[in-house]
Formats: sequence, C-alpha cells, structure tokens
Amino acid sequence: MIYLGAERTILEPFFQYKIGESYEGKHQSDIKIYGMGKVTKVINRFHSYENTINYDTFLEKREAWLNGEDHYYVTSISGNEFDCTSEELGGNQIWIETMQGESKIVFHLSHLDDILVNVDDIVNEKTLIGHQGNTGLVSSTKDITDFTYGSFLFFEVQKDSLFLNPRGYAEGTIVTTYPEEEIREVDSNNPKFLFEAKKDDYYYIYLKTGEKLYLEKTML
Repeated sequence: MIYLGAERTILEPFFQYKIGESYEGKHQSDIKIYGMGKVTKVINRFHSYENTINYDTFLEKREAWLNGEDHYYVTSISGNEFDCTSEELGGNQIWIETMQGESKIVFHLSHLDDILVNVDDIVNEKTLIGHQGNTGLVSSTKDITDFTYGSFLFFEVQKDSLFLNPRGYAEGTIVTTYPEEEIREVDSNNPKFLFEAKKDDYYYIYLKTGEKLYLEKTML
C-alpha cells in the first residue's frame, strides 16, 4: 500500500488506459509505503521545472527531438536542453516490490520531484520515499512561471505482471466525481453508448469480459 500524501484528484482514471492513474495533489507532498517493500529500480536524475517538458510541445517536436532509436534531445519549459530516453520521459521514477501472499506486487511511481532511497533499500511506513513533482512530460493549464506547473503523480500497480487499478493500493483521500459504479446487461456483440456528453460531463463506458457494461463519469 502506498501513501500518496495530501488530498488528490484523479486526472486520468485507470479505465482510460488500463495501465495506471494520474493524480493531482499538493506539490512536493510526501510519498511513503505501508508495510514493507524493496526498491528495485530508480531514475533520479531530474530537477523539477528545469527538466519538465510540455506534453503538447513534445508531440509537436517529437520527430525533431528524436536522437537515436530510443533517445531524445529535448527542451524543457524553462529552456533547458537535455538528453533522455523514452523511459526517462516519465521523469524521476521508482519501482518497489512487495509480496501479497504468494503474489509479487510492483509499485511504480513517476514524475517525482525527488527520490530519497536507493536500489536494494528495504522501505517501510517510516521511510520517506520522495515527493510529488513535475519532472518529465506534463500537461497543465497553469502558467509555466508557476513552480508547481504540471505537478502530479502517475501510479502503476502490477500483480504477477498484470496491471491493476492502483486506487485499491493508494492510501489517502482520492477525490472523484464518479457516481457509484453502474452495471447493466448488454449484448457483447453490439455494445452501445448509453449517454451523450453534455457540456463538461463525460461518461466513460467499457466492457468487462464481454458480460456487463461499466459506466463511470469524470469532470474533465
């Protein structure tokens, strides 16, 4: 279980991409683990803001910035030029392994401001792992002169190599505008959207094993 610190609002829910979730929260809020885990991998070479890339700008300039098969020479929102790999576009990152029964759980946190532990460290609830930040690719409507520009946290959880909804492993207050999960029987061969988007209310609809339709709403 990961303590994400401070109240958080979901920016990108798990069902959108089926990998992880993005949470907006207080810049530089504490990140800790409940229980015990082992740090297996760390990327910790970036500084907030200095190594922050605007996501839309990256999409526009990606081909020009490509410098090798898996390498980019990019420009940050502050004008700083630096090298990074595709993986490092996630900014400062940490991978922590723990066990749940006989299953291996891997926590992966991205875009951290800093990381205060090293590979092979054993961490527990007393260990401050790092802080939320804005390193790597970010998307935000805030002014780029604001130090908290794009500050958020991306959280992934894998159990035996399968991606899970990380919210079940996120300790703390997660704010969401979703209604209670709604389940309706549908024809799996002919799924239909049951709602139209109205103003800022969007309904995300997806099938679970072709049996039932799950509806969730978020404010974008």
